[in-house]
Amino acid sequence: MPSPPPSPPDPVLETEVERAVAPYRGVVSAEVLDQMKERLREALLFHPVARRLLNRVRPVPVLQQSDEIQGRDPGKSGGAHASSGRRKAGGDEP
Repeated sequence: MPSPPPSPPDPVLETEVERAVAPYRGVVSAEVLDQMKERLREALLFHPVARRLLNRVRPVPVLQQSDEIQGRDPGKSGGAHASSGRRKAGGDEP
């Protein structure tokens, strides 16, 4: 049975792994450095606390479109807040 294709590298994970091993470059052999990287990757991906810490350094995803607006019929008139009954901050207009 063929092995599954490797998943694309996670840039956040790789950045943190490289940052962690940077002080050891030139101090330990390339083989030891590779082993350190692999252990760090495993720990950051599979240990629950380390995984939460890694997720905290990830950039916050940008919302492209809200579900409410996305689900709205584009043929109907009125803005997204027309049915919400909310007023603009600092304005007297409804």
